[in-house]
Amino acid sequence: MLLIDEPTFPGCRVWARPIGGLEMRDDKGFDFKVLCVAVGDPHQAHVERLDQVRPHRLVEIKHFFDTYKLLEDKEVDVVGWQEADRAREVLTADRETFEREQGVPSSGTV
Repeated sequence: MLLIDEPTFPGCRVWARPIGGLEMRDDKGFDFKVLCVAVGDPHQAHVERLDQVRPHRLVEIKHFFDTYKLLEDKEVDVVGWQEADRAREVLTADRETFEREQGVPSSGTV
């Protein structure tokens, strides 16, 4: 997920900084939604941690993920917000898995 004040489009690549993530579980198991801010957005330049995001915005995001699979008659367990360090751990593990599965030499960075 990306917090940004300008519109984008599908497939748009944006340099972003992870600030936290929403830990969840669904019918397929562990699910983690990484929350980032756009690096080039001056309105988000100060945001480094979850506690710097308006609290109601975090409530809105959590509510969306609490309910987004209701029409599919599926249940989601939203565990809660995790800090940026946890988001980076998830991103690093995902990158390593991707590189291993694709046979790409590891870059070691996120």
